Amino acid sequence: MLVQKKSSLRQIALSFIAMATLGVAIYIFMGGTKKAEEDSFLFGNEDVTSDSTTFINLNTSIFSDKQVTGLRDRTTEPYTNQYSGVSYNKDTIVPPEGMSVYDPKVGKKLIIYWDKVDSGSTVRIYRSEIQDKIGEVLVDKLSDENNYQDTNLKNGAYYYYTVRTVNSEGKESSNTKQVVGIPTDSFAPQNPTGIAIRDLLTGDKIEISWINPSDLDFDHIRIYRSQKEGELGTTILDKKTEETKFIDDTVQTGITYYYTITAIDQSGNESEKTLLPSDRNSSPFEPLF
Repeated sequence: MLVQKKSSLRQIALSFIAMATLGVAIYIFMGGTKKAEEDSFLFGNEDVTSDSTTFINLNTSIFSDKQVTGLRDRTTEPYTNQYSGVSYNKDTIVPPEGMSVYDPKVGKKLIIYWDKVDSGSTVRIYRSEIQDKIGEVLVDKLSDENNYQDTNLKNGAYYYYTVRTVNSEGKESSNTKQVVGIPTDSFAPQNPTGIAIRDLLTGDKIEISWINPSDLDFDHIRIYRSQKEGELGTTILDKKTEETKFIDDTVQTGITYYYTITAIDQSGNESEKTLLPSDRNSSPFEPLF
């Protein structure tokens, strides 16, 4: 019994010594004590007075470290801007700056931009379909504008523009730099409206009618037919028609047919044709289970 008590006391003493040693090590690591009655230290942005403990200023001790600062700086943009400058003689007619061409992707159209020229001067734009050839004057005497819309172009073709300054005496700048643009069309037309399906009561004919969309580049109607709801099926019409109706004369008596009517523009873009699957609820206000 006495041996057990001595063993327990020994374990307690050893644990106390280990804890004391760890405490001293942490204390020394944190800066130890100072004999001065008052020590000044910086905590955040305020001066605080202490009798014995020294606090570490994280702003100076950590973020002043070059490695840590390098990591912190990587959170910012790793690039810088570059600025241009050109020197001209006083008699030189300075060409417009900031020239660019924008494709709005609506087809047959490009927009040319430039920075406004000095008061009293105007802008003259040349257009060419051959690179490094100035071409012909597209528009002249633009004064207050900083852009011009070039329309009735051919989609997919290359157009090269030269924008020059013309002073009050009619003399123009001699710059030859060109900006190039390619008109494209990625916007689909609106869907046809007023769609109606009518049985002609002949046993083998169904009439489909519609109202064409108002898109300026609308070209023709495409009609799909399927015997299963929710599927497009096969194309039964894909061309221009004089009338806004079509008679499907390849149907069979007693069979249900499903039609999908879309619009095609002059660039081949097709209006929306995604169908709701037949096993899904068609009402957005009713649950699907």
